[in-house]
Amino acid sequence: EYLLGYWGDGKYTAQWSLDRAHERASFEAFIDMVVQRRVRYPDLHVYHFSQYEPAALMRLMGRYATREDELDRLLRAGVFVDLYGILKQAMRAGVERYSLKDLEVFFGFERTTDLRDARKSLTALECALELEQIDSLPPGVLQIVECYNREDCISAQKLRDWLEEIRRELIDKGESIARQALEPGDPSDAVDARRKRVVALTNRLLTGDPEHSQ
Repeated sequence: EYLLGYWGDGKYTAQWSLDRAHERASFEAFIDMVVQRRVRYPDLHVYHFSQYEPAALMRLMGRYATREDELDRLLRAGVFVDLYGILKQAMRAGVERYSLKDLEVFFGFERTTDLRDARKSLTALECALELEQIDSLPPGVLQIVECYNREDCISAQKLRDWLEEIRRELIDKGESIARQALEPGDPSDAVDARRKRVVALTNRLLTGDPEHSQ
């Protein structure tokens, strides 16, 4: 996961990870940021388009065995909101595909990054990572990829705002559209007990507890 980008408070943040060490640090920093902001804003949500982002976060959690409890609570609480899933269930749009880019015509978002350049840069970056030849990348590749990701994030916010506008219009006409109730995200007693046993065992293995070593 070479780039973790997000849009919030009117600004874009890009966390690059061109090696495993930075990948772990980027994942941990993002989860910590969301947890801290949720303390300040209890109704906070993280909007994304399709299930790639939550799945990627879960893969990183499993890969590095870190932030398990934090991510589990965020997922249980319903903090992550899939705009694609909402759109598919709520409306029919006159486009062939419900991709983010195809839907942008409805909420008036225009990209400045050429999609052909973006695809070429993405392919070049992924090949360079696979071959461990990042230094061989042509100038501007990382910048194009970052601009492409930035516009994806802004477009997702525009989509969210558009859906909210439609919701308000329907409510003004007398429709009842309730929001999903916020959940605390606390695990069940059984899950919490299992997690504590796993953490205790992990700590013993990492510290080389002689009582449990062969």
